[in-house]
Amino acid sequence: MTSATLYPTKDAHVDTGSPADNFGFSPYHIIGEIYSASPFPRAVGVCRAWYGFDLSSIPASATINSASFRLNVFWLIDAYGPEQYNVQRSTDLTWTELGITANNAPNGTMTGSEAFFNTEGAGGLFFTDVKTMVQAALADAAITLRVRNDQENGHGIAVTDRFYGGASIIPALIIDYTAVSRRRGHTMFAG
Repeated sequence: MTSATLYPTKDAHVDTGSPADNFGFSPYHIIGEIYSASPFPRAVGVCRAWYGFDLSSIPASATINSASFRLNVFWLIDAYGPEQYNVQRSTDLTWTELGITANNAPNGTMTGSEAFFNTEGAGGLFFTDVKTMVQAALADAAITLRVRNDQENGHGIAVTDRFYGGASIIPALIIDYTAVSRRRGHTMFAG
């Protein structure tokens, strides 16, 4: 078995309160429906975060044994209790970090079942099982994940982006896989 920790090649959040604005350079990403403007002044709206990962270092024929998507929640916004957040795979790999907005986000490209994490009223590192999503995306050698608040009900979170902080707190995919190669009727396991 081989382990890999992959970091996003692109990430951004979109905000329906500022639907034409891009937040790709933001040092944090907002997820949820936000009424509060402090301490991060911004328009009020529904925010969703988008993450793109390059999977080309994992063989397309590999078997994914486990895959977790890690986010660091550093601020609960107007949230006083448990909040559920959904992670879902998008088939759109063409969006860009400095081009995605609420107006052009590929929301219609979501596929497969959702995975969930619950903040339990506290911040910190959260891990979501995305094994099935990563396995399905191997043929594309890339994956896009969208994160949204389950209710989009006036509560939200702020999470670190791919450049904020060290490797232990930025978003990541943590994957264990078995590479399988076939030669002349034999199966050889690598890793």
